[in-house]
Amino acid sequence: MINKTLINLGFLESRNTQDYLYVFMHIPKCAGSTIVGLIKEKYGKDAILQLDPNHTAQTEELIQSMSQKQRNSIKFIYGHQAYYGIHRLFDRETRYFTTLRNPVKRVISHYNYTRYYRPPLQQKMIGILQQDPTKDNKEVLLTFEEWIKQDSWVACNFMTRHLYDRRSHTTNREHNTEIVKKPVDRKALEEAKNLLKKFYFIGFVESSFDDMAFLANRLDLKFHNLKNINVKEKKLQATEITTQEKLILEKNTLDIELYNYAIELRKEQKLSHLKDYDKSIFYTKTVSSLRRSGLSLKRKAQPFKKLFRK
Repeated sequence: MINKTLINLGFLESRNTQDYLYVFMHIPKCAGSTIVGLIKEKYGKDAILQLDPNHTAQTEELIQSMSQKQRNSIKFIYGHQAYYGIHRLFDRETRYFTTLRNPVKRVISHYNYTRYYRPPLQQKMIGILQQDPTKDNKEVLLTFEEWIKQDSWVACNFMTRHLYDRRSHTTNREHNTEIVKKPVDRKALEEAKNLLKKFYFIGFVESSFDDMAFLANRLDLKFHNLKNINVKEKKLQATEITTQEKLILEKNTLDIELYNYAIELRKEQKLSHLKDYDKSIFYTKTVSSLRRSGLSLKRKAQPFKKLFRK
């Protein structure tokens, strides 16, 4: 019955079920942990490769030391250190994807998460925890207003910076040096835009439910088990945010342009290789809803899963 209805509605058609390698370029505070959570639930540790931020320079050496069987078993690569070009170490077609977020909301989220939930070392790294000379150099946590005015490198065009730094293995290795803290310019923005053009898919936090459904379809994930990860209770007061929104915008002009560019690029993608985006999320949500209701889909829906994966 389920299959017949989907066929009549035109939601089933032949798909290429090639075994792709997916690489997720995870930009902090852009819903990446939620995606990774679904991935880990589906695949075993041998099928997932997380790029270790502490050993960025050894990434290629590590992969090259693997046997062909080990490389072939990897289905998904992710991490804040994931970079473009890693596909050259594998013998499969690779699909890169990332998620972006409204720049103002991303900056606020980064501050909230680091101030209330991360250790002092990370708080110092992005300038939230600093020594106060007026208090005998005692370490104090900066208010959001104090922090945003100090031009922290994660508060100023961070998405542009992240993509610019991950455009190759060479630039990725430089990420943990002082180079990453230097201001980015329009050249970096254009490089980031060019990188996005090479991506198979660009998701957005603002459309995360649909985008998660699409990725679940492509990666055969259990969408009905979707849980938001790293969503925290402690947050800034609305009044603190409103008074600083103009300043955040001023310090993130490149990210705003990048974000708007990505929205238009995604529209183009949906007219080319993502023509079935709407059909895919319809199918995923339908199956997810039925699963949550307790219906068994093993016999009815299973044969049609592959038809929706391209």
